[in-house]
Amino acid sequence: DLDIASEIKWRRQRGDYLKGLTPPDIRVGVYSMDLGLYRGVAESFRGVPGVKISTFSDPTKKELETFDVIVFPACRDMWDTTEGWRENVKNFVQNGGGAVFSHNAVGRFPSSAFGTPLFPEICAGYAGQLAGNPTLTVAAAHPSVGDWRPGQQFKHIYHDHLHISPGPQGKVVLKNALGKPVMV
Repeated sequence: DLDIASEIKWRRQRGDYLKGLTPPDIRVGVYSMDLGLYRGVAESFRGVPGVKISTFSDPTKKELETFDVIVFPACRDMWDTTEGWRENVKNFVQNGGGAVFSHNAVGRFPSSAFGTPLFPEICAGYAGQLAGNPTLTVAAAHPSVGDWRPGQQFKHIYHDHLHISPGPQGKVVLKNALGKPVMV
């Protein structure tokens, strides 16, 4: 079921919010080889002032150098790569880059390329799924949630989300309606 009114409201709220931002000049790369879900992620960044969005299919050292942040959206597997992608991503982050792993890429499928988390000290992996309840609560202030304050709630428009186990250095930023961490 599509709720067009909710979609329009969300887009208007997003537009109003974006008008008040100072452009950050950030280069975001979205991995594009798994499932095609990258299209929605890439589209969600389009129109954000100061954000240059592009896709990549092979996380080589040279490719990763072109980004400030990389996103693995709902990835279950990696396709053909020419270099050791796990090591490249770890080095990218150790050198100041940011990495976002969403949905399946948090270790949902143990036998997949993402079955073992790349940064277990931050995210120890998949801990369950909640469908049909889009309410999330801000658990802690963090640049990734902008001006939203702890305790503030909002609804996302995706069908489900996964909860995750934070690692010993992971800071829980968002929780679902069950109080389970969904973003660290």
